[in-house]
Amino acid sequence: EGQSSVPAAMVAKDVFEAMKKKGYHTARLIDATGKPKNKANVAKTDFEKKAVAEMKAGKVYYEEVAEVDGKPVLRAATIVPVVLKQCAVCHGKKEGTLLGAIVYELRIK
Repeated sequence: EGQSSVPAAMVAKDVFEAMKKKGYHTARLIDATGKPKNKANVAKTDFEKKAVAEMKAGKVYYEEVAEVDGKPVLRAATIVPVVLKQCAVCHGKKEGTLLGAIVYELRIK
């Protein structure tokens, strides 16, 4: 019932912000539909763009190891499909359809 008043994306963003403040890994939602509900969710980096392309091609997970400030990081992305009726209503997609991805960046120690 709470899904109709608070979209899952809003809850996820709150969780991601809390994780960042506590010093955990970063995460963000990105769109894979080409019509994001929020323009800030467009894939921006080369990694994000490649992850969306891989997920559109059928992968459920994509990763790479890279460097940030000379230190290794793991970048990973997982699919975000339509999983609930309420998701389908708001996004105009049927259940199981790819909506986007969650991208993560974790420092490798």
